[in-house]
Amino acid sequence: MKKILILALLLIFGFFIPKDVLADETLLVTASVRPTSDNINLTLTSSRGTELLNEGDNVTFTVSYRSASYDAYPFTLTVYWDKGIIEDSSGNTLDIYDYLLGSASKTDNGITPTVDLQNNQISWSIPSLGSSTAYHTVDFIVRVKSLPTDKQISVDTHANGIFDIVVIPEVLNRSHIKRQPEKFPTNIPGPTQPLATPIPKVLPLIIRSIDIRSITNNSLLFDVVTSDPAYLTVYYGFCDNPLTQNIESNLISYSHRTEIPGLQADTAYCFQILAKDVQKNRLVWSDRFKFLTAKEKERFKIIQEYVSWDNLPLNFNTLGKMLVPPKEIIVVTVVMEETQTVKKIVGKFVSRLVLGASTLSTAHIGEVRLSEVSRGVFAGEIATPSQIGEYDFQIQVSDDNNAFTQKKLSAVFLIVSPLKIVDLSSGKPIENAQVTIYRFEESAKRYVSLQESFFLPQTENGVIFPYRSNEKGEVNIGLPEGRYQFDIAAVGYEDAQGSVYLGVDDLVYPTIKMNKQPSLIATATYLSGAMQKGARVAAFNINRFFSTKLVFTILLCYEIMTLLFTLLAFFIEEATSDKEKKLLGQTHEPGDQSVKRKVIFDKLIIEELITLIQINLTISVLVTVAFVVVQGFFASWPFIIISFILLVIWFFGFRKSLPEV
Repeated sequence: MKKILILALLLIFGFFIPKDVLADETLLVTASVRPTSDNINLTLTSSRGTELLNEGDNVTFTVSYRSASYDAYPFTLTVYWDKGIIEDSSGNTLDIYDYLLGSASKTDNGITPTVDLQNNQISWSIPSLGSSTAYHTVDFIVRVKSLPTDKQISVDTHANGIFDIVVIPEVLNRSHIKRQPEKFPTNIPGPTQPLATPIPKVLPLIIRSIDIRSITNNSLLFDVVTSDPAYLTVYYGFCDNPLTQNIESNLISYSHRTEIPGLQADTAYCFQILAKDVQKNRLVWSDRFKFLTAKEKERFKIIQEYVSWDNLPLNFNTLGKMLVPPKEIIVVTVVMEETQTVKKIVGKFVSRLVLGASTLSTAHIGEVRLSEVSRGVFAGEIATPSQIGEYDFQIQVSDDNNAFTQKKLSAVFLIVSPLKIVDLSSGKPIENAQVTIYRFEESAKRYVSLQESFFLPQTENGVIFPYRSNEKGEVNIGLPEGRYQFDIAAVGYEDAQGSVYLGVDDLVYPTIKMNKQPSLIATATYLSGAMQKGARVAAFNINRFFSTKLVFTILLCYEIMTLLFTLLAFFIEEATSDKEKKLLGQTHEPGDQSVKRKVIFDKLIIEELITLIQINLTISVLVTVAFVVVQGFFASWPFIIISFILLVIWFFGFRKSLPEV
């Protein structure tokens, strides 16, 4: 009954509404139209433009964006950078940029960026982006790392976004980097008048570095370094929510190691650090960092590690130090168990500078991705840092389950100036000096050669020692900690010798000075030593294909055959001489040339025999000398006896038959 009454009232009311009102009014119906990729304008620029970058340069990237859509929608902006590609290297890549902590700016409406250190990515999540004619901008700074190569490197930086549900096409900025020669400062004269005493200024507290050590299925472990002693509060939680959970550290220090425990597996988390310096009333907030926990517990484990330079095992003593010159190629090998899920292993040098008020935390220098050369064995080549100093070598391992761990090799790298050979009086470098190195073995209580000390295999070119100095007088060698003796020989100089205890008493290679020697004596001494070393090298090369016993037998047979041939030639020469005398003693008709022709023919035969005997005698003597040098006097007695007999036959049997000159 109530419904009928309401319907009747509506009919009556509608009957009295003027029809011209309905006719003149237009009903506006609006509907929301989803945006397209054309509704967003996005650009990415570099502060250095197309300029060729050098190691240590700072680069500011600026992202400009605006919406042309009528309605406002959520917008997520993401910027990331690739590894650099080394030219002429078949696609080899290198991590080039270090993000400068705290440099990523907020949006103009106060949205804080989120930094993903593992993936070199920065993102801004804007809840609502409306239409505007002016561009909004955000920026961040990266620093070019120290470069282990002189080749040019290209690296791409990308920016993309999601506007509502629409993926914005990616924009790209490509930079080119190449290590440039060092520029030495020009001497500038000081001011003629004293300067006013500057007013002390309180510098801001800075978070210098954040280094993620490991990510497991339920925890995160990371190191934090600040510019001054401070204590930390770490806020963390799910990235979509406010970071309300916190861990406080009451330790006031430059460096902190912090663990966030009790996390869920395969879940994205964010954390942010507040550092406080109570004494100077300073504080600083870090960036907001993002990470993803592993799906399950890590199963990989490093069970062995090897480091070598030019076949020399540098971690001979795994608790010691390795002394290597700058920019030398070393090979790093790690042996792992449970490698089924290993996705990537990266090794890098990290400076071991003591962090303090007057020092800085330096970025890591150079890195290499280790390749699996056999089951569970990963290896890679990397150049040592260009700067003198003390370094660790860190191994970063990540697997298919997002687990991540960072370990360092047990030994320490000392990047030092190389061994140098100079003239005692002038100090000028000596080029092409021969350096033979011996290592003191505690078990034998004596110095032994490097080849014997490290059980080095025979190389393709024979003995790999001694080393030689270059045009700067430098000998680029890498050696593990230990006691060494250097024997030096050079043309025009007296032999020199030096002993050092590298890594303990001496943390650098020595500079060895040589005294000049009269040229004639020096040349004779040098050539004598060179002949002995050359004979040893020849013997080692022969031994690659034949055993010593087989070589001895073959050459002894050759000596015996030479002796028999010489005796036979001696008898032929004697018989020919008797025949010649008989022919010349007989009477012949005048003009008979047959006797003369016979005598000339016999003399030609004798001359050819003598030439062959000379060649074989020379070879025989050289073989005997080589065996005496390599095998010793007593082991070479058959060759000595045969050579003596040959020389006696030559001097007393054939010398009178030599053609007169």
